[in-house]
Amino acid sequence: MPAVFGDGAQRVILAAAQADRAALVILAVPESERARLAVSRIRAFNPTVSILARVNDLAWRGRLMEAGAAEVIQPEQEAASTLIRHALERLSLPRERVLAYLNSFRGALESSAPAAGAPPASDAARAVAGGLPRLRVVTLRGGDLIGRSLGQARVRERFGVNVIAVERANGEVVADPSADTVLREGDRIRLFGLPRQIEALLAGSAVLIE
Repeated sequence: MPAVFGDGAQRVILAAAQADRAALVILAVPESERARLAVSRIRAFNPTVSILARVNDLAWRGRLMEAGAAEVIQPEQEAASTLIRHALERLSLPRERVLAYLNSFRGALESSAPAAGAPPASDAARAVAGGLPRLRVVTLRGGDLIGRSLGQARVRERFGVNVIAVERANGEVVADPSADTVLREGDRIRLFGLPRQIEALLAGSAVLIE
């Protein structure tokens, strides 16, 4: 099988690899900016080809999609999904319930909130939501979390809930925030935990609204 070695974001390399004739493109480069540039240039060579790409930083997912990628894979997310699937199967949960939870997990990571007019959850998804961890997005409007760092608020220690992302009012996204991340008025935060743990956090942190 012929192979071309070089920078996949360079037009001369894409031309040598006959990107204009490709039926499928898989981009596995780990550098987000080079991946975005490669996607846009491949799209210029071949407007209809399906492009699958990887990205280390989820904040770049939208940029690669805007550049023309059909699907963007984040390795840590895939590893987490695989670990969850094996763990739930080891606990003898029915396969359909495991798959419903994984679909819910992936969907919550890929979008901060359900789209307006989205169809209601399936019976399997609703069954999953009751007893397994889930993601929930809330907006800070007052309350005792504002002005405190995650380390000071001790959200994980007090409630067993993980804050996996913080979206600022100006659109900045802090993925996998550290203990030093300070919460602000208007922040949208993604919480991951059991439903009862998340409810306890909301009840114990004054005003938090979705």
